[in-house]
Amino acid sequence: MKRTLALILTCLTLLASPAFAQTPMPQTPPDVLGPMAADAQAIQNYKSWLERSVVDVYSWIATQQTTQQALQQQITDLKTQMAVQSQTIGNLQSQMNALITPATPPAAPIHIEAESITIPSVYIGSTTDIGGGAKITLIQGTKYSYTFSVASPGNYIFSARLGSDPATTGSTSVHFEYPAGTNATGPITAAGGGTWGTALASKAVALPAGSVTVVFVVDSLAPSGNSYLNFFEGKLQ
Repeated sequence: MKRTLALILTCLTLLASPAFAQTPMPQTPPDVLGPMAADAQAIQNYKSWLERSVVDVYSWIATQQTTQQALQQQITDLKTQMAVQSQTIGNLQSQMNALITPATPPAAPIHIEAESITIPSVYIGSTTDIGGGAKITLIQGTKYSYTFSVASPGNYIFSARLGSDPATTGSTSVHFEYPAGTNATGPITAAGGGTWGTALASKAVALPAGSVTVVFVVDSLAPSGNSYLNFFEGKLQ
């Protein structure tokens, strides 16, 4: 209590002193809220910046996700294209292999020399026709049997290598039988006149693989001179 009274007395003494009376008093109170208001605005600005930053980050993430999905789709499309290209390359490779791989050569023709006859006995003489070798003299109405092996079954076109003496006129007609007794080729005709020629059958003959017997039949001969057979062939169609 005594201390309080002493403090009051001291204040009154100071107020009554001439020095205090000459001290100018401020016209307005000091601005205490100004700095606080500035800090509040700064906080608000920072908050707005943070909000915009968050929005920008979410927008960036969405853009990245869209970009990733687009890239994933591109990868899928590329894989599909690669699969198509791979199939195309495989097809081209198969075509190239087909072109490069040599085709199976055709079966060699059946070639039977006239002198290799099975029956009957015939007159055999040498010939100056292509390939040389021997020829047989044909007799009208005779059937000449030939037994040989067929490697590839199928339809064969027969041909006969026929010739005649120089003085021969007219033509010679023959045919092949398979099996015996069945005219399989129809007539095969060759002109006389001393030349050799290959006469083709008009029909194919179906032959099985293995041993077969084909009959060469002389239907008619040129009216003058002799006619001959050098060989006959059968080509697989």
